[in-house]
Amino acid sequence: MSTEAFEPRLVGRARPSTTRATDLIRRALTTLEGFIAICAFGGGIALATGELVMPASWLGASFESYRIPGLILAIVVGGTMAGAGRVVWTDLRYARDASTGAGLVLLGWIFFQVVIIGYQSWLQPTFFLLALVILILGHQLPRSGDPLHPVGRASKWSTR
Repeated sequence: MSTEAFEPRLVGRARPSTTRATDLIRRALTTLEGFIAICAFGGGIALATGELVMPASWLGASFESYRIPGLILAIVVGGTMAGAGRVVWTDLRYARDASTGAGLVLLGWIFFQVVIIGYQSWLQPTFFLLALVILILGHQLPRSGDPLHPVGRASKWSTR
């Protein structure tokens, strides 16, 4: 007798069941990545437009104005955080990779910021720690393609 008749069939883009812990991690990551994306978009746009005035001495020899650093903050940091938040919320198969990438981008931003301008604000260690939290929580999610986790089996759950 075939077991196919007893396997559940997913209609449309229904999400497979996940564990309660995974759902809590996903919600925490989505919230954290969304918050950081909003901060990066706002701060980056304020820097790029000159609404947020910072000392010119912090630029050093790397930049002539805050326009480019502001655009990098908004587009690169804000964009990766927003993208990771969306992926974590909608497609668990790639959530671990997306959160890892976004966490590393934020760590890189803070690292180079401190190298270029030095320690200037409590926000630097705060966002460094938030990046570490994203990496730690993201590591708790299933790996993409993990055959031991129901959402890792892309061929079984994907409708594409």
